[in-house]
Amino acid sequence: MSPSRLVPALVAAASLALLAGAVAFAVAGPGDDAPAGAAEPGIAPGGGSSGSIGAPGSVGAPDAAVGEARSLPVVTSDPPVPHGGDGSAPPRGITVTGTAIVEGTADESEWSFGVQAQADDARTALAEAAEAANRLVAALRREGVAERDMRTENVSVWPTHDERGGVSGYTASTSVRTLVRDLARAGRVVDAAVAAGANQVSGPSFSASA
Repeated sequence: MSPSRLVPALVAAASLALLAGAVAFAVAGPGDDAPAGAAEPGIAPGGGSSGSIGAPGSVGAPDAAVGEARSLPVVTSDPPVPHGGDGSAPPRGITVTGTAIVEGTADESEWSFGVQAQADDARTALAEAAEAANRLVAALRREGVAERDMRTENVSVWPTHDERGGVSGYTASTSVRTLVRDLARAGRVVDAAVAAGANQVSGPSFSASA
């Protein structure tokens, strides 16, 4: 039986015992001819048994004792979860977020120089564009541009069309990306590239050397 039902049951048993003692007292009564001190059935001198009386006019205490009510611990179905989310304690540490601004002066410029060639077929057009790119690179070297500061950026070929929409030939293009580390020499580098056959020039984009 659960604790919540035990206490009312004990109280009900105790009430029945007291009621039985009262009925026994009413039947025996102080005016009956029973000799003093004689024990009647179900009556014990001095009390102590269930429904007994110790003396005329007094009701004995029942043997059934009412148990003390005790507070029960409260149990929850879901224990608290630590802040870690997966059952582990959250890690300790310090997180710092910051923003920095670095100022500098640009001392380099980057350019793109392109050359084109036209021919009746795509292979010839690509070969002539490659020769024009070689002449361009040679002119840039003469102006002091290091080989590590030049790289081929794009190679492409496409057909050209006549007035009737037919293919009349092919055009090939090659571009070379060039980094000029001395801004004072940038103008002369551009002039040398155009003189070597560069017909596509874009830039500059400035940057600061590391």
